[in-house]
Amino acid sequence: MDMCHGPLFKQIVLFTLPLLGSLYLQLTFNTADLIVLGRFASEGDLAAVGATTSLTNLLLNLCIGLSTGASVVAGQYFGAKEMEKLSRTTHTSMALSLAAGTIFGLLGIFICAPILRMMKTPVEIIPKSVLYMRICFAGMPFKMVYGYGSAILRATGDTMRPLVFLAIAGVVNVLMNLFFVLCCHMDVDGVGLATIISHAISAVLVWLALKCTHEIGGLHVRKLKFDWAILKRILWIGVPIGLQGISFNIANIVIQSSINSFGALALSGNTAALSIEYYLSYCSGGVQSTAISFTAQNLGGRQYSRLKRSVLYCCMISVGTVMTLGTIAQIFGKELLSFFTRNPEVIDWGLVRMHIMFSTYGIGCVLNVMTGTMRGIGRSMTAFIIVFSFACVFRIIWVFSIFPLHPTYPMLLWVFPISWLLIIISIVTCLFFIYRSFPKDNQPWKGFSN
Repeated sequence: MDMCHGPLFKQIVLFTLPLLGSLYLQLTFNTADLIVLGRFASEGDLAAVGATTSLTNLLLNLCIGLSTGASVVAGQYFGAKEMEKLSRTTHTSMALSLAAGTIFGLLGIFICAPILRMMKTPVEIIPKSVLYMRICFAGMPFKMVYGYGSAILRATGDTMRPLVFLAIAGVVNVLMNLFFVLCCHMDVDGVGLATIISHAISAVLVWLALKCTHEIGGLHVRKLKFDWAILKRILWIGVPIGLQGISFNIANIVIQSSINSFGALALSGNTAALSIEYYLSYCSGGVQSTAISFTAQNLGGRQYSRLKRSVLYCCMISVGTVMTLGTIAQIFGKELLSFFTRNPEVIDWGLVRMHIMFSTYGIGCVLNVMTGTMRGIGRSMTAFIIVFSFACVFRIIWVFSIFPLHPTYPMLLWVFPISWLLIIISIVTCLFFIYRSFPKDNQPWKGFSN
């Protein structure tokens, strides 16, 4: 897809729909893991998997940040029609995916047990949490290959093939879940093995797709090496994005520790509600990826007025969709939570989170589009500093100073929308001055270097 020309709103919708389909498929299959455990294993197994979320995302977000950096660089080169640099970006990115997946997979295997204890995870679920995490981290290279490969495809406007690959892998994941849990009488280890198998399938498929993609000159094993100039650009954009994700998760680990202090039932209810909340988060994150791609391509193509309009359209689509889904989810909250558990007390804990988070998630949508725009422009470090200040430092201050004054579950949750609002105010201010520095369309911008 050439994002620099043609009907903008239609292109955004056509690009976003398969992307959201991919994200929702991935989320649905992840949710299936929890449903299988909650229905056919035990609530303790559900809590064991839920306790791993913040720590898993801590390492995963750094890898995802680097893949987003690769997507931005590839998108800018694709928009500028520099295909030789696009090919070098692809091979550098895939080499990075294998290296990052291996390093962070091993790191996660070794650090998961002590960090879970530091997070005040209930003692009775720690052994299964550790087992689940170690199995999943062992498959990290497969997950990274798919993540980086699909990021390159998205940079060239292709969101359909990643959707198809994820659908195939997801169906295998669900079938393997049922087989391992029902037939082999496994629990969290069976769900973890199913996850690795599905990631391996998606990795192979996206690798073959890149090999056959003419826009990037194909993917060749003999060309897998680091182009240091391009790697520097990827890291310059991607590392702050990864650190931004880590800053969220550092604060969320602190918040998760406070949630853990309410007991296993609260943790199970929070896990169930969070699984539903991910449908809003993934929608917002999907439109954020759209904002990144359209910003990068139009910046590379010197279509600055089109870039600005794409941000407005992305905000409209994200807020409208997420708030509609959030309203529906609140109306049918008990029914949705009952998919995960039959315990009414667990459902009550989940409803509290749903009512607070779902009614304010529109703020998070605007935040994601704005940070995506900053990333697409290449100002990742600025976005990181802002996010770190309010999503990490502010939330930790809240947990240790405001929350103790009224130590209730709702008081803990209100830190999320308040921090989102503070981030939006800061980033919109930065974008105002960046937009003022843009020249007229088709003129070079001094803030972007090919």
